[in-house]
Amino acid sequence: MANWKYKIDISKSFQDDDMDIIEKGRQASKVIRAFMKKHKLHDHILSKIAYRFSKISTIDDYDKVLNDLYDWGDIELPPFTYPKNRMAWINTTEF
Repeated sequence: MANWKYKIDISKSFQDDDMDIIEKGRQASKVIRAFMKKHKLHDHILSKIAYRFSKISTIDDYDKVLNDLYDWGDIELPPFTYPKNRMAWINTTEF
């Protein structure tokens, strides 16, 4: 298991079967933008991911952007030790 610097929780929209894919994308975008504001992050890649979520129109689009979000979260951070330090846990499940 990695050490995560941040946690982004998109579980509410991810698990809500009453939301269509466009709404899920917009909600994920809002969560990411609020996360960035809260942590005062000026991350170009994460900003682009939030923008792309806001423009989702198909499930395939959503999956591609979600994979990019997972990739961003898996960025390895120093110190480079074991367990690895990673950028962010992307939470998609409600417990």
